[in-house]
Amino acid sequence: MLGPHRPPARRVLIHAGAGGVGLAALQICQSVGVEVFATAGSPEKRDFLRSLGVAHVFDSRSLAFADEIREVTRGDGVDVVLNSLPGEAIPRVSACCGLTAAFLEIGKTDIYQNRMLGLAPFQNNLSYFAIDLDRLLRERPRVVRPMFLEVMEQFRAGRYRPLPLKAFAASETVGAFRYMAQRKNIGKVVVSMRPDESHADEKPSGPVRPDGAYLLTGGLGALGNADGPLADRPGCASFCCCWVGRRRRRTRGPCWTAGARKESRSRRPRRT
Repeated sequence: MLGPHRPPARRVLIHAGAGGVGLAALQICQSVGVEVFATAGSPEKRDFLRSLGVAHVFDSRSLAFADEIREVTRGDGVDVVLNSLPGEAIPRVSACCGLTAAFLEIGKTDIYQNRMLGLAPFQNNLSYFAIDLDRLLRERPRVVRPMFLEVMEQFRAGRYRPLPLKAFAASETVGAFRYMAQRKNIGKVVVSMRPDESHADEKPSGPVRPDGAYLLTGGLGALGNADGPLADRPGCASFCCCWVGRRRRRTRGPCWTAGARKESRSRRPRRT
């Protein structure tokens, strides 16, 4: 991705290093033996990164990290930056870059808001890469596929490990988003679709409720010709099948059928 002629990276700066992407990047960097610099937003997260062997950990909520990294590297800076910090932090991130460094931007805020980027640091022959993996998955799956295959091979070989996670039951999805918004998580926040233990005694109602009423439009089309998938199921209280045209069909089960002619005019009900 960075080109075959780029010098091998010796130092990598990972912002938000205790998050899911940050911890995944940390494993990759440690597997190839580069020196890692990382930032995190709380003392707990910074201690966690140190427990993983990261020697240089800084506070991501303070812009002083740029000067501190320059001091540790004796002014040389880092060779690769994996950035997700927005706003006024970006110029400070650029200041951490050494000669011919690569700036990998995975944040979206500044891109979507079309904010200006100062070009002065780029006189050091920096390269800027904006990475949107979601879009690549949709629009260039053939590019992403070999990357995923390589990652899976590393897992099979035992070089990569699953990330730590905080799991929520499906019934606690709102709480999961609130927890993630507080930025307390280390690793990934996961909503588990396994049966919720707190509702284990409840019987699943299924897709059809006995007290429900269901409308199927285009009743003589492909879905309707499947013999009324809802109407034929037991427990369906009311089912209405609607279509456009002159054809009629019988329906089974507790169903009503309603038809509409293709002509624009319609019959008015007789007055009594």
